[in-house]
Amino acid sequence: MKKNSRNVSYTLFFSLFGSLCINATAALDTQNVLPAEQAFQVQATPHPQAANSLLLRFVIAPGYYLYRDKIHFESNNVNLPPISLPSGETKTDAVFGKIAIFRNVLSIPVQFPQKLNPNATLTLRLQGCADIGVCYPPATHTVSIASALKGEKIKLSAESSSEQPSKGSSNSVLNKFLSN
Repeated sequence: MKKNSRNVSYTLFFSLFGSLCINATAALDTQNVLPAEQAFQVQATPHPQAANSLLLRFVIAPGYYLYRDKIHFESNNVNLPPISLPSGETKTDAVFGKIAIFRNVLSIPVQFPQKLNPNATLTLRLQGCADIGVCYPPATHTVSIASALKGEKIKLSAESSSEQPSKGSSNSVLNKFLSN
């Protein structure tokens, strides 16, 4: 009987030790990732070939990607026409299955009506991950449309990204545990 309880003790010890090692590895991985503003730089400039349009340029750091289906646009005081995104590259994600992603540089033209409310803003929501399996919480960027159309140099930064990136899917209970 003592041998069985000793085996159970050893099994429990090594299981806990293994869990600690996994947590330590996850902590090291998240310390080596870029802040969201560096991993996913977003710029808004007047479109060089279309009046009353902006060109949104996403510069995505090497080893990082944006989810295509997590990029959304909305505006106050402006009815936006449909904004089409390129098809992107297909990736098999452990949580989401086959998904479309963007890497490197992504440029998206956004057309606005001729009569524009001077207080109108464009809000952009996005989410991305690093190839090492660390995902960022969704981020929101807002820009004054009038200022951007006038050619004022605008570099967008995340407003709601106070959380740190987490290992794997940002919605999982396991990620919350690993990030503590």
